[in-house]
Amino acid sequence: LSETYQSSSAFNAKAAAVDAENTLLWRMNRRRLEAEAIRDTLLSAAGALKTKMFGPAVVTPVVEEEMDGVRDASQWPVTADSTEFDRRSIYLFVKRSFRLPMMETFDTPDTTQSCARRESSTVAPQALAMMNGAFAVSQAKRFGQRIAKADPAIRVDSAFEIALGRKPSENEKAKAQGFLDKAGVDALALLLFNMSEFVYVD
Repeated sequence: LSETYQSSSAFNAKAAAVDAENTLLWRMNRRRLEAEAIRDTLLSAAGALKTKMFGPAVVTPVVEEEMDGVRDASQWPVTADSTEFDRRSIYLFVKRSFRLPMMETFDTPDTTQSCARRESSTVAPQALAMMNGAFAVSQAKRFGQRIAKADPAIRVDSAFEIALGRKPSENEKAKAQGFLDKAGVDALALLLFNMSEFVYVD
């Protein structure tokens, strides 16, 4: 409940001139969401996140190329009930010798050893996973279906509120509307997923 903990990440030129590295904590440092939170946020924006609690771990399907990481396919018995695939990431099956590629890309810990503190990297494969990855693209399509149900007059506002928790500025709205008219709802959904604001906490 401290004032420091509740600080905004907003930039302050006067404070930055004195403490550019923020060692005195005059603002909150931006923080990227953990791999599990990113996956859950994609599902939530798509309107698909299943909040059911408890039960056995969920083994989600992976694409053929990813299965190359599993020596024996019988050791990755995909859950028969496909509705379970949308459960929160905390319920995903974890195999020590195989991490889900998307989760690994966003620094999920190595499960073969103890992890006292997670790393938070910024690397090119993360952008590729959000732009071209099978999971991100499939959730963008679901999010696009959700956006399409909104009144056309408020479609862009609705998309921003769902994905980013805020309304767009007038400039953002005009650009997003033009993009929506040209590329469609699925493309707009994927665009919002790829804004840094979607995966960073300010």
